[in-house]
Amino acid sequence: MSPRLLSLSLPLLLTGCTLTRMALPTDFEKSAVTLPVQGRSFNVAQNLSLGTAYTVDDVHRAMSDSGTSNFSGPMQATTNQSWTFKLSQQGQPLYEVQCAVGTNSRVHETLVGELTIPSQGQGSFSAALVPPGGGLSWRLALSLRPTGDALEPSLFQGVLTDGTRRLDVAGTHRIADRDTRLNETTGYTFTLGGALVAAVDLENQGRVLWAASLPDDLRGAVAGAAGALLLYRPLQPALH
Repeated sequence: MSPRLLSLSLPLLLTGCTLTRMALPTDFEKSAVTLPVQGRSFNVAQNLSLGTAYTVDDVHRAMSDSGTSNFSGPMQATTNQSWTFKLSQQGQPLYEVQCAVGTNSRVHETLVGELTIPSQGQGSFSAALVPPGGGLSWRLALSLRPTGDALEPSLFQGVLTDGTRRLDVAGTHRIADRDTRLNETTGYTFTLGGALVAAVDLENQGRVLWAASLPDDLRGAVAGAAGALLLYRPLQPALH
């Protein structure tokens, strides 16, 4: 049994091996456009495809300030990590994405400007989505925050914004169809004006989901954020 579980119901023990997915509202999951993720592996420098339209490639990871590799061993938000990748849509460059986790204030400000998210001092996740040739960029700024449950580790929460539009982003420990919580993040939800419009499922190979009504430019921004989040947490062993 995976040590990831914080709680586990008896029926799960009796049903054998089952693949997991993040918990989402049924209505949203049934009506959403779903982009299966392909290419995830235990290799942290991986190229990904999000459905048939989006590709994540040219992944580069930097070294931490201490001179040690950012990706040796389990990734922790308290260590300095940085990486970049390119996001393309139908073969056309869409964004160059610059990411950093557990950064000092200087690096965080370089990526997201003056966009600050209240933090408990435990870690930050910053990403800048820059289109070819510059221009209007999207910024992802997340901070670890307690869940309010002593049994659950803190989760990243924050925003994805272009300075005018704002999507609120929140992590979850929940998995679908079970009264079960994991001690790692299973996915992220994106809400716009309080309505759920997109999600990134980190379980198994992963999925990106968004509402059919989501505009194309917001889809591209969510795809860029999804690439950053999927690369942050490499493929994990499936739940058995």
